[in-house]
Formats: sequence, structure tokens, C-alpha cells
Amino acid sequence: MAVGLVVSRKTEIEALLGYEFSDFDLVEQALSHTSWANETKSQSNQRLEFLGDAVLEVIVSQYFFHRFPDDLEGQLTTKRVQQVRTENLANVARDLGLPDYLKLGKGEKDDRGEQKDSILADTLEAVIAAVYLDGGMKAAEKFVTTFVINDKANLVDVKGKLQAITQSRFGVGPVYSVTEKLGPEHQRSYTVEVSVRGKVWATGHGTSRKLAEKDAAQKALESA
Repeated sequence: MAVGLVVSRKTEIEALLGYEFSDFDLVEQALSHTSWANETKSQSNQRLEFLGDAVLEVIVSQYFFHRFPDDLEGQLTTKRVQQVRTENLANVARDLGLPDYLKLGKGEKDDRGEQKDSILADTLEAVIAAVYLDGGMKAAEKFVTTFVINDKANLVDVKGKLQAITQSRFGVGPVYSVTEKLGPEHQRSYTVEVSVRGKVWATGHGTSRKLAEKDAAQKALESA
């Protein structure tokens, strides 16, 4: 039974990340917050976060260096800062569904640590390091360019807009929860509720968690 659960978790996480690990312990460590590590006497994701931060900066810098050959240093720096800021990385982590797989200590879990921008951003950097150590720079570049980098002029999507509204009105961000997941892996549908301070604001549907969350955010904006 336990083996089945491990295989299921491995399959789900690799499907979310779009990468198959040779050493899955790396990603398990990447998902282990210090609060969990302290309680279980295991390794936290801090060292991976340190490495992932550096790998991310190199990949993003190189991407914009080649993408915008006429930009000056200051312009390139501005673009890089937009990508690696805590809020952006946290939103990427949410879009990937990482909050569902974070390993947190009891106190941090009670404090809803899985929704804290700082914890999510650090976890994403640790995941980037895990991909880098497992598959090299090419695998890390593919992950970052697929999920992290967005070089559009306006980086704010519907989820970002909803985040801004709830922070302004209530002082907290929205929480997305999967309430239903139907169908086989290749043809799955998701139902997601977005809530603020425990009150459900809207419900969204989609063929992936990311799309369902965006649908819920859009509906919440329309009723805001």
C-alpha cells in the first residue's frame, strides 16, 4: 500500500513539473521546508534553494541577453528582476500545484505556510536546483523557460489581478483549493474553488489545475 502511495506521489509531481527524475529524493528534499526537517530530523530544502537561486538567475539572464540583443544592461536587469521577484515565483509555484505537495511542520501547516509567497518562492528555487542536479543545465533551462519566464510587457494575469484586489481589500491573498478531480490522467478535469479568509468567492473548471484556477480567478474578478 505504501509503495503504491509513493509511486502515485512521484507520478503526480513529475506530471506537474513536466520532468521525470532519476533521483526522486532530490525533489522530495526540494519540497521539504525547514519546519518539516526540524520535526523529522531530515534535510530541508535550504541548500537546494541556495543553488536554485543562482541557476535561475543565470538562465533568466542568458534568456534575456539573447532575446533582446539591443537592450542595455539596465533594461536587461529590469526584465530579470520582474521574473525572479518573490511574487512571480510564488505564483508559478501555485500554478504548478506545489502547495499540495509541500512538507511542512505542524506549526507552519497550522499557519497556512503553503500559501506564503516566501515559502513558495523558495520551494520553486529548490525544485529548479533539483531539476538541475538531476538532469543538468539543459533540463533546468527547459523547466525555467517553460514555467517561469514570461517576457510579455504585462506580467499581471487574472490571478495576479485578483491577488492585488484581495491584498488591498482584506490584507491577504486568495486561496485555491481543488474540490474535484475526474477522469484518467490524459483526460482529466479539475474543479477549483477560490476563497478569501475561508469564504468561497468563485468556482472554476478546466482540463488542468492551472486552467481551473484561472477560470475561478476570472469569475471572482467579474463578481468583484
